[in-house]
Amino acid sequence: MDKHYGHIVANILAKNGYFIGDIARKLMVNTRTVHNWLQSKNLNVTVISTIGSAINYDFRSQLPEVFVNKRPSKIYIVDDAELDSVIVKMGLKQVLGNLDIEVFNNGDAAINKLLEISINDPSLFPEYIFLDLNMPIMGGWEFLEAYHQLDIDPENKIRIFILSSSISRSDVLRSISNPLISTFLSKPIELNTIRSIFCEA
Repeated sequence: MDKHYGHIVANILAKNGYFIGDIARKLMVNTRTVHNWLQSKNLNVTVISTIGSAINYDFRSQLPEVFVNKRPSKIYIVDDAELDSVIVKMGLKQVLGNLDIEVFNNGDAAINKLLEISINDPSLFPEYIFLDLNMPIMGGWEFLEAYHQLDIDPENKIRIFILSSSISRSDVLRSISNPLISTFLSKPIELNTIRSIFCEA
């Protein structure tokens, strides 16, 4: 019989004395969101891990099949502003726990790394890229142009998020119209924004 992972997590929470409201407060989301998660038969591993981190519980002992062959999300941050990179990195780790994050201070360095991976081992591609627009050597738009021309990710497995302090309407509209970009995010990024990206049931 197929397992209902949302119900399994809900039962574990109940056995450990946690209510939906407790989880909602710990994760700073509304109770409806948590309720929807727990009603999801195929609750994804990111949500399960996030709940586990919040209550200091390792669900791998109860749900080993969910975690098998699930490598931690590899994420690139491409931003020349060190403070902004630190904020994003801390937020990601707070929501997702320990994971593989690599930081590049310009688009050229990131493109070269991606090109190297595409030649040697595409399985090492990051799953997410947080990309600043205004950087020296190669900015965000130039990065996207090179990324497109080199056809680095023909299956579009990498999700790219523009992360910028720009309030330019043209930048926002340009991001929306670019099929390579998942969405435009404003700096400084908030924890709830990170959760909305990674904790979709």
